Amino acid sequence: MAKTIAGLLAALFVLFAPAGDLAAQAKNRFTLGVSIYVGWMPWYYANETGILKKWATRYGITIDTKYMEYVASITAFTSDALDAVVMTNMDALAMPVSGGKDTSAVVYGDFSNGNDKVLGRDGVTLQTLKGAQILSCTNCVSEFVLQRGLVLANANPRDAVITETSDSDIETVFRTNKRSKVAVAWNPQAMNLAQIPGVSVLFDSSKIPGEVQDLLVVHTNALKADTRFAEALTGAWFETLAIMNQRGPAADAAIAQMAKLANTDVTAFRAQLATTAMNWDAKSTVAAMTSADLKAKMDLVRKFAFEKGMFGQIKSVDGIGIQYPDGTVQGSAANIKFRYDASIVKKALDGTLRK
Repeated sequence: MAKTIAGLLAALFVLFAPAGDLAAQAKNRFTLGVSIYVGWMPWYYANETGILKKWATRYGITIDTKYMEYVASITAFTSDALDAVVMTNMDALAMPVSGGKDTSAVVYGDFSNGNDKVLGRDGVTLQTLKGAQILSCTNCVSEFVLQRGLVLANANPRDAVITETSDSDIETVFRTNKRSKVAVAWNPQAMNLAQIPGVSVLFDSSKIPGEVQDLLVVHTNALKADTRFAEALTGAWFETLAIMNQRGPAADAAIAQMAKLANTDVTAFRAQLATTAMNWDAKSTVAAMTSADLKAKMDLVRKFAFEKGMFGQIKSVDGIGIQYPDGTVQGSAANIKFRYDASIVKKALDGTLRK
């Protein structure tokens, strides 16, 4: 009789459960999109070595990892073709958030501490770039870095007229088109461009620490319905960082493999890592995600995004809400679209992720 009642209750649950809840219950396969950048290469290593698969198995799920071009990966996430993706805070506001997608940052992996650079040739400076051809993506973190550089140099941000160039093309175009006097790029392309004779670094992200954040983000609704995916990703992330952050053959082998996957050599990869302020463990990550400084940095970023028209039809910088782990909100509490959710990282810190 008990089994009959239990079966009936289960049938009733299936019959009357909301469709969204059923979808969440039924979903056991998830897709992570990653792109080449020093701070995101641990994801490649975790995938290639089976660390990610091990953590997925612990949670009874399957995680497919797609290696993608950066902008394409964000577009795929925004269109729901990916369940999670790596991106910067700036680009989160510019694409999924402005597209109406409620997005949660579950891991704050690092901030760029020199990886994003403004480079010039033929003696051009931030004060003299008016009229110069500037290669960069627009409405993205590169343009943000350029604009911040101009403001801090007391130059006119309106002097920057950008020729739209993708991250995959910028190195080739700058090398071959000598009329291009300025390029804005991130490593490894930025490091390669800095080696060109006559090219110098005019500004880099080390001058604006904490403003260019590298995040792992997921769809908020999916996170609320089922935390297994986010927990498996977080566990794999910190296991990989622990290998990287030790000394000895295991760390050296991990760095070597990441360098190879990033199409560079160990020396160049370590140089890029040196200009990346990694949050190496759960403790430092929780601290970064709950700091008052984070709110100040994001206030700068959201104002830039709004001024550049990235909020679409939203009429005010406060029209979109950004929620922090302590529950406070910048902007509209009625229209929260971006969240820093430290709950999963806190589980890693407390040791309550599945073993």
